[in-house]
Amino acid sequence: MNTKLKEARILIVDDQEAIVAVLESLLAREGYERTLGITDSRQVLKLYTDYQPDLILLDWLMPHMDGNVVLEQLRKVIPSDSYLPILVLTADITPEVRQRALSSGAKDFITKPIDVIEVALRIRNLLETRFLHLQIQNRSQVLNEMVVERTAELSRANDELTHANAQLRTEIIERRQAEAALAVREEHFRALTENAPDGIVLLGVEGKLKYASPSTTRILGYPSEGVVGRDPAELTHPDDLPAVLNILNEVLQNPGHTATLQYRFQHADGSWHWLESTITNLVAVKSVEALVFNYRDITDRKQAEARIVQETARAESLLNIASRLNTQLNLETVLNTVCEAAAQALNTPAATVYLYDAASDLL
Repeated sequence: MNTKLKEARILIVDDQEAIVAVLESLLAREGYERTLGITDSRQVLKLYTDYQPDLILLDWLMPHMDGNVVLEQLRKVIPSDSYLPILVLTADITPEVRQRALSSGAKDFITKPIDVIEVALRIRNLLETRFLHLQIQNRSQVLNEMVVERTAELSRANDELTHANAQLRTEIIERRQAEAALAVREEHFRALTENAPDGIVLLGVEGKLKYASPSTTRILGYPSEGVVGRDPAELTHPDDLPAVLNILNEVLQNPGHTATLQYRFQHADGSWHWLESTITNLVAVKSVEALVFNYRDITDRKQAEARIVQETARAESLLNIASRLNTQLNLETVLNTVCEAAAQALNTPAATVYLYDAASDLL
């Protein structure tokens, strides 16, 4: 049931309280929210003015004033161009009663004892007719108001047309100039992002990539369009992922915050590359609404650092051997020192030194 029907005002007039209660209960079950029941027919005329019902359920045989008298009184106050449905409830089904009621303004009949299904259907039909009539009645006024309003709008539009045309020409010229300048800037930006040593990606708050610069293909082997929508956590080395997630959470909680971290990320060929990323929280910036990653491949640097560490360790080991040999004269002690240093330098659990006797060609 639509809202208009639910809010229809329904007045129930019957001298029997039981009938009024039955009808109120029926209407409530059907979804009608605004009903008023009375047992004194003398109140109808006043309630018509105060309550302004959309439908009246009127008993025909009542004390004080019967249904016919009530209809005669209502006919004097209901405007001739108005449609107020009055549903007469009567146990008298003679043609004379029907003719009198219809001639006095009743729109329909319900025979007692009441069939609740029939009552519900007739009430709904009468209310739909009521609201349709109101809509039609108001249409002319609404259309007139619309015509007046539209005429005023057209008049104003006509007055502003010349000025608007001049403004439009100016705006077209300015827009073309702006579009040309934007195209130049976009081409410049595209050239920078395609050839820049660093890559740029935008990570949405839901954890999916929103954008990847063209340099992504050169750095990581993935087409930039192919990684959009993916979760970068899937390609982050498992040993580095917890630290990365902690940093991301910290950055996400602080708008405008920036952090730098190093971690391993899987290349399209399956190998792991070291990346150094600077992450900036621009979620609050409407044109971005993401975490911005500026990243570069530092795999070569990491490998060089590892080699330096390894070479330094070896050099320190050799220096240690030389230092210890300078203080030892016993051959067995010297050989033990060489074995220990060799095992440490080669990262093995033990080492053995063999002595070669050239004269006998034996170890």
